[in-house]
Amino acid sequence: GDRRRGPVPGRHHRHRLRPGTGVGRSRRHPQAGLGALVLGCTHYELVAERIRAAVAPAGDGPAPVFHGSADAVAAQALRRSGIPAAPDAEPTGRITVLLSGRESVLPPAALAYAEGRLLRAAAPAL
Repeated sequence: GDRRRGPVPGRHHRHRLRPGTGVGRSRRHPQAGLGALVLGCTHYELVAERIRAAVAPAGDGPAPVFHGSADAVAAQALRRSGIPAAPDAEPTGRITVLLSGRESVLPPAALAYAEGRLLRAAAPAL
């Protein structure tokens, strides 16, 4: 099939992440009137605040609503594993950090992200 990179005709691609350069704006599509933004990859949620800043409306306009994908991905993993979702259950188990397939500790760079700090708070031994 056709595996083109970039915007797909007929779909709205207002903003793109530029690997290695942080968050950038597409020059062809200004953020004016951006009402919602779908973060289509779970790792985009790690830099959601930077994306939010990049697409912030000029002036006093309303900020776009963000729709992440991490919850949907987690729900799908549970469904495929045959495990019923229990969002109100008490946490159990342990957190394991894998780096290149090997058990490790949480790298210091992870603490730059809110999620990394949450992991450290939940499991200080990481």
